[in-house]
Amino acid sequence: IGKVLNPLFLAFLAVLLLRALTAPAGSLAAAEPVGDYAAGAFATGVLEGYNTMDALAGLAFGIVVVNVIRDLGVREPEEIARHTVRAGLFSSLLMGLIYVLVAVMSAQSRGAFPVSGDGGQTLAQVAEYYFGPAGAVILAGTVTVACLKTAVGLITSCGETFAKMFPGGPSYRVWAASFCLVSFLIANLGLEAIIAYSQPVLMFLYPLSVVLILLTLFGRAFRNDRGVLRWTMALTAAAAVFDLIGALPAGTQAALHLTGVPAWAARWLDRPWPRALCAKAARLSYAVFLVHHVLIQRMVEKFDLAAISRRDTAFLFLIYLAAAWAAAEALLWLHRLLQKGLAALRPAEG
Repeated sequence: IGKVLNPLFLAFLAVLLLRALTAPAGSLAAAEPVGDYAAGAFATGVLEGYNTMDALAGLAFGIVVVNVIRDLGVREPEEIARHTVRAGLFSSLLMGLIYVLVAVMSAQSRGAFPVSGDGGQTLAQVAEYYFGPAGAVILAGTVTVACLKTAVGLITSCGETFAKMFPGGPSYRVWAASFCLVSFLIANLGLEAIIAYSQPVLMFLYPLSVVLILLTLFGRAFRNDRGVLRWTMALTAAAAVFDLIGALPAGTQAALHLTGVPAWAARWLDRPWPRALCAKAARLSYAVFLVHHVLIQRMVEKFDLAAISRRDTAFLFLIYLAAAWAAAEALLWLHRLLQKGLAALRPAEG
């Protein structure tokens, strides 16, 4: 992938990008946002970014990167992590640059074409505009290599992952062949059907992936506490379920009797007390994060948690929750007091 397919992909894409950016079809400043981008460009961009599946692919490709680093002779876990982070940063910056250049090229194409229904149509129009019939060949090569490298990477990483998860089960070759067969069958459903049913899955999996990545990156801040991981992932999953239901096709929602669920959730969350509760929880969450490790350490020092009964454990947990809540409220009170003091020290205007 890294020696052949990626360089081919970058070469095909570079031909199209260089030609389009050096002779723009229109002004970038003249391209007005339309649709959801006009009202909320950032949120729309984030949700549309789910379709790239970069975060999901990154989680799957991680094992490939780690294995390559090990094959290069790196054995220490810290060195493997350091090299993995460097590879991730480099690839993220490169992918970000590619996305920005493609976005600029697409926006400039508004000078020659109306807004397209999807990005594929835009790329086809741009390729034909600059290269004529040869543009279809360039675009076909770009898309073919891009899809091939992604498919090879996913099948390889998923095959290795499942072979390790189930050591007594099928071999790596059986898993890889199975993924190829399933992917072939799904591909024959048609692009519209794949998008219609992949969107709900992405709406559910992507928040979990983003949260998992952030928790992994900042795990040292909470000492990789499994409780933090479980609760954060569980609450994220609970919210993502409603996104999944809302993104289902109308026919599927009706067949599963879920048509009114998204509207019900929106009405319920729009009431005053859920909004106030969420706002309160948001204010307290960071304060609780600051104090809960100290409280747990003190409790572990005073009690032998392995020897006490379940009833006593539950009682200690309630005490911990109350102490964490009180400490968080105290921190918030101190924060408000400092804000008032700083405001009083500022010179009055005029």
